Amino acid sequence: MAFTGSSLPSPTEMTIASLRNSLDILQIENTSLKADLERERGVIRHMHRDQFAKIKDLRDQEQKNVSMKVEAVKNQLQLEKEQELAKLRESLNKEHNAEVQKILRQKENEMRQMQVMFNREKLELQTRLNAAQKGGANTDRLNSNVEAEKSRLQQEITSLKEAKKKLEGELSSMTAADRQKAGELRQAHDQLQQQAAKLRKEADQQVRRLMTEMKSREHVIEQLEKDLDSQAGQAERLRVEREEMERQMQLGSTSPDRTTSPRRRAGSVEGSVEEKDQMRKIWKLEGDKTTMAKQVKDLESQVRPLVDKNQRLERKLDELAGTVKRKDEENRRLREQLDIVDTRLRKEAATRSRTNSQSSLPTDDLEQLKSTITDLKRHIADSEKRRELVSLRKKKSKLPSPRKKGAKSRGVVETYFGYDEEASVSWDSESSFSVDTNSELDISFSEDSSVFGSETPEKDKLEASMQQLTQEHLQLQRAFQLLQEHLAATTDVEREGKSSVFGSETPEKDKLEASMQQLTQEHLQLQRAFQLLQEHLAATTDVEREGKMRAQLQNDLLSAQAKIEDLQRALSTQGQDTGWVEEKERLSLENRQLQDRIHQLEGVEKQLQHQVLDTEEQMELLEFRILELEEKERSSPLLKGSSPLLKVLSPQGSSPLLKVLSPQGSSPLLKRQFANSDDDYSAIQRLCNDEGLQDINVFEMKRKLEDVTQKEDLDSEEQLVLLQARTILDLVDKTVLTKQMSQSEDDHGATQQHLQAANQVSKGNRLIKELEVQTVAEAQSAREATATVIQSLEDENAQLKLMEAKARAEKDVARQQADKLEGIVEELKQKLQSSTQGRTYENELLFQNLDKLKEAQKRLSDLEQEEERHKAYIKQLEDIR
Repeated sequence: MAFTGSSLPSPTEMTIASLRNSLDILQIENTSLKADLERERGVIRHMHRDQFAKIKDLRDQEQKNVSMKVEAVKNQLQLEKEQELAKLRESLNKEHNAEVQKILRQKENEMRQMQVMFNREKLELQTRLNAAQKGGANTDRLNSNVEAEKSRLQQEITSLKEAKKKLEGELSSMTAADRQKAGELRQAHDQLQQQAAKLRKEADQQVRRLMTEMKSREHVIEQLEKDLDSQAGQAERLRVEREEMERQMQLGSTSPDRTTSPRRRAGSVEGSVEEKDQMRKIWKLEGDKTTMAKQVKDLESQVRPLVDKNQRLERKLDELAGTVKRKDEENRRLREQLDIVDTRLRKEAATRSRTNSQSSLPTDDLEQLKSTITDLKRHIADSEKRRELVSLRKKKSKLPSPRKKGAKSRGVVETYFGYDEEASVSWDSESSFSVDTNSELDISFSEDSSVFGSETPEKDKLEASMQQLTQEHLQLQRAFQLLQEHLAATTDVEREGKSSVFGSETPEKDKLEASMQQLTQEHLQLQRAFQLLQEHLAATTDVEREGKMRAQLQNDLLSAQAKIEDLQRALSTQGQDTGWVEEKERLSLENRQLQDRIHQLEGVEKQLQHQVLDTEEQMELLEFRILELEEKERSSPLLKGSSPLLKVLSPQGSSPLLKVLSPQGSSPLLKRQFANSDDDYSAIQRLCNDEGLQDINVFEMKRKLEDVTQKEDLDSEEQLVLLQARTILDLVDKTVLTKQMSQSEDDHGATQQHLQAANQVSKGNRLIKELEVQTVAEAQSAREATATVIQSLEDENAQLKLMEAKARAEKDVARQQADKLEGIVEELKQKLQSSTQGRTYENELLFQNLDKLKEAQKRLSDLEQEEERHKAYIKQLEDIR
């Protein structure tokens, strides 16, 4: 407001200006805090959203690929089975037709021979009859002989008919026995086919188990190589952050480092202990390597493609090393630019310290900055050592090594864990800088590792190393932000001092702000370059992993097809009972399902643990913000004793406003403004008491202002100024109350986060207990199922023994029947030789008896073959048991 009464500023104007400045400072601080909070929340939400989207896409893609490959394998196996069945059917039809043709030829030859014999005997009889007719004297005698022979032949015919009836009865009984035996053989054939199918399934299961073991081992190698690449990228990022922090250290202070030597010595001691642990782990891995070498001998044929894959990976590693070198050159150029900026900033800091004494930081802030800088130096040195060790390990891994037996365990032995897992950085609580051991990036790393295969101790340690590197990166970023805030605070103090003393800003302040803007831009550029490098590395590793999975699945498919063909060939030659194989495969399938359930529960447990860690980190952030708010409230110029407002409104102050009083100058506007309720112990009064300003009584100040406004000697402008002063006091009181309420809300939110974390931990423990109970029950069911399978195998063995005894009895009966038939045939032959005339009926009987004899001999040979097969099957069952 412009004042027309006088050219010089009055005390009321000074109080108004000071109040406006304090309000502006509070509003700026409030807006900056809100903007920081919203920015952090947005970044966290964006990171969570990106991570979940990536994980979901990867899982969907892997599930689609696996389902497509499984369907292709199933279709191929079905086609192969159909082709094999068609071939087997054709071969059986050909064999059957050949046997039928052979039997028909034999029958035709026998018929021709018997026809020739019949014609020869007929001619002989005709010659005898002709000779008898020529001898007329012997006709009567021949007739009597013929009649006697006729009667004898009729008797023989009747006896033969009776024998025929008996043979027909025996034939019917034999056919019934043959039918029963054929049914039993058919059942045995079906059982043998079932057992063959079970054996085939068991073989498939064993093949899958071997393939899963190979996949898990190769996955370990791939994961270790990937972790080495990620560690190299982290080392580069830490180098960039170290250069930035060196620049910030040169800006903050030039005092010597007093705390680095003992910490380095402690780091060396920890490194020695850590190296001993690593040596023990290496010895243990070498022992595992010797035990695994025996199993690798059987899988040497499958290791060759893996060796080729390793060679391709080494080439890719060389390419990545070239990219890392290029990035080093870029970082070197950026370092030179930073050195130039550092020199310019040193000059500006020297001029600023000479010109303005108020621009220097307080001693406490300087000590805090020095401690943070020393800690950052120590961690940068540790990260540099770690990076050098990782580069040495990479060089060793590139050297040629024997790959005949230890191809699987080569990456495991050369893994490096060069730091303590529990190492973390905690800053001084006064500087409001604390970093938890778990962060958002830790959650992303753990979720990415949960998408891929089995978890080993080596993998866990690599993940811990990646987490610590990301923590150090976050620490460096937060330290940079802290230094920026301190520099911003110093510039604000300079601005206030210069505006109050000189009334205008100096060129040095403009240069400082320009240099800070340039530094922030360079910091953002470095962060973008690091993100691009990290995305490039992630893309290459994803492509490599997909290629490896594709080649591995092809090899698994070929080996499984070869194994299935061998097993089918062996089963077609042996024809054994494979019922127990299906039972075993069912049990293995149940075990696999139980293992999948256990893995799912473990994933749920890990997810709960990550949620707990997330809540703990959010609690840390809330505490950090609370401490920062408290520190800014303490450093606020309004609440310290140096504010012009407190000097003007103090009861001891000799203000001319207290002398100009009129009881008749109160207006309705003033009464309405001062009608607010006044507490004897307001927020400003409490804050003044906390700061040690007990002389100031805010309630009395408000009362005196109200009394002054009610005087009649005051002008309207003076009344308006006093009214504005009272309203400003009320607004300040409200702002302090709102800040205290927000602080209490933050405390309440932190307690709620603690309670949620405790609930999640209890839920995780409950799930772990349920998982243990389920595993015990499932193990008991598996044991019971194996006992039932063993009992069923013993019952099948007893049934096979009974079938063998039955086959022997049938063989004895068939031999007796064959002996009887041979006796009948011999009798018929004797009768034919004694007879003088051929009889077609007798010839037919002879042919029938011969056919029966051949069928009995054939049945006897089939029974002998069946008995041999049963014996061989029993031997194999005994060998398996």
